[in-house]
Amino acid sequence: GMTLVQSYDSGIPTPHGLSLNDDKTILLTASNTTDFLSKINISSGAGEINYVPLDPAINDTPNYNINRLKPLAIVQRGGYAYITCTGGEWYNNGNYTDINGQVQVWDVSLLEKIDTFEFDVNSTPWHIELDPFEDKIYVVLSGNTSIDNSAGVACLFFDGESSVSEVWRTTDLNYTTLHGIAISQDGQYIYISGRGDGYVYKFDTISGQQVDSVQLVSTGMNRTGGVAITKQ
Repeated sequence: GMTLVQSYDSGIPTPHGLSLNDDKTILLTASNTTDFLSKINISSGAGEINYVPLDPAINDTPNYNINRLKPLAIVQRGGYAYITCTGGEWYNNGNYTDINGQVQVWDVSLLEKIDTFEFDVNSTPWHIELDPFEDKIYVVLSGNTSIDNSAGVACLFFDGESSVSEVWRTTDLNYTTLHGIAISQDGQYIYISGRGDGYVYKFDTISGQQVDSVQLVSTGMNRTGGVAITKQ
């Protein structure tokens, strides 16, 4: 069985995404309800904590459940963090506002936001993966089941300094609630699961073209979720 070795207080409610940096000293997590990012230095014993809002102009209170950006997944590399925010319809004081799904890029050392790439309100960015050889970020777009061609996958590029841009995006009306993602060791293919249809899809990382698919589940409540590739 498993044994609890250490626990850390994130300082924020409803932490969702978890990510360790390259040398396993910094743990990042984000509150899915308050839109706050927490940085925990796990090399300092009890864990030194710092937390900041993802959008200070909207909410600077870490315990207020604003439910606006809704950060979901985080990955880190080379001192930068990449955070998916699902966005969608935001209910605020009796009014509804469309919040575009987005990927934020952060400088982990400074805890400062570098840039944001926005999709649209129906994109629902979900899990995220980094290219093993290039400064590319692959983002699952879970989509909106009521909107055709809203689900798919996107490839973004970070210039290493100040800007993130889109390389390609692939959507299809047959994709339903896409979820997990994994990349091959050679960086040639990404594999994405569809929670709505039970498929795993294979995409070429250069072109974004779907090259294969297989249906693992077709009936019942079980659906394909997380995806992982065992390293040789």
